[in-house]
Amino acid sequence: DPELTLDGLPPSIIDEMNKRVREVDPEHPGKDQGDSASQPPDGPGPSGAAGSSPSASPALRPANMAVVVQRCTNAKILVDERTQMWGKIGRGLVISVSFTKGAKQEAVHHAARFLLTAKLSTREVWEPGSKEKRTECPPESVVDICRQGEDQGALVMPQTSLVSELGKDNTALEYSHLCSEASAEQLYKAFVEALRASGAELIGQGGAAKELRVVAGSFRGRQYLEMQS
Repeated sequence: DPELTLDGLPPSIIDEMNKRVREVDPEHPGKDQGDSASQPPDGPGPSGAAGSSPSASPALRPANMAVVVQRCTNAKILVDERTQMWGKIGRGLVISVSFTKGAKQEAVHHAARFLLTAKLSTREVWEPGSKEKRTECPPESVVDICRQGEDQGALVMPQTSLVSELGKDNTALEYSHLCSEASAEQLYKAFVEALRASGAELIGQGGAAKELRVVAGSFRGRQYLEMQS
């Protein structure tokens, strides 16, 4: 949405968003630097997809990259259909991602750091059917939870439909903005590795810190996912 800005949000939310942006992109000029933060990203992007807003930073809305995040209590994805090998995580985030023409690896790395430092996860352990009283837990970042010695995971899967659009007859999806399959595969692998590298860097190895578990579905072929949230 080209008209999207943060101006309509409460000041506390704007401050928090800008703080998160600066954590993953120290050179981000901020809102008070004039038009330098309002330059449109390189390359085309579908309306509403991440990166299409000219007023957002690359770290907040990565250029030409669409991401959907869901919390989970556990999830698994088929990594190798031939051997029936599944990759599994416990509590953490399920991340669906897609790339459009003009996507660059710099944005991929910014996105990985932002997802790990934003307050998107929770340490809540209550499950439906449990006899224990549910205790509300505020959202926290994956990095903070791992630093405090609790397990977190990130499950990643490619999903091209995130950058699709309705055709002229409104009955079929079109992918005119999608980047080439070879480029998308390269960016997907870079994104997964960026999550692993950023997780290790941001969490560290001190004290009771737990390593972030990252699993990724195969880029090619159908995706088989099971999740509880």
